[in-house]
Amino acid sequence: MTAKSLIVKDNRLIEACYRLDLAEQRLILLAIVRARDAKKTITADLWLEVSVKDYNDTYGFGDTAGYKVLNTAAASLFNRYVRISLIDPATGKDSHLSTRWVSACHYVEQASLVRIQISPLMIPYITNLESKFTSYQLKNVAKMTSAYAIRLFELMM
Repeated sequence: MTAKSLIVKDNRLIEACYRLDLAEQRLILLAIVRARDAKKTITADLWLEVSVKDYNDTYGFGDTAGYKVLNTAAASLFNRYVRISLIDPATGKDSHLSTRWVSACHYVEQASLVRIQISPLMIPYITNLESKFTSYQLKNVAKMTSAYAIRLFELMM
């Protein structure tokens, strides 16, 4: 893990109603870090890539364990959504935005890697943050074994 393994999320996303399992959270976090390491700007058409080897190395899995976990995480992540509370810009009233985390998932079995595209509406909540954000190093949550532990850590940050 590099010194650039920084996770930055909009506080509204951290407080939002969503349920991702541990493997799905790990996939998204690692994909974001890898894009930053490669100096890629996350856009709606950018494929973020995570290899099984990288997933195993980051989260401490054996050679074959991460393969199935990553495949399952990619498949289930496609169906997940988040509900974010915010103020409607047109009316100034409280509102709720529901959107999917990713717009596409691509599992390349022969290459042992997953590619995901972040949903266009999610991009502002994980990139170009100037205020009201939380940041932490990926290594701080890499060894956590519960999705709830990661959520609690983020809320406490």
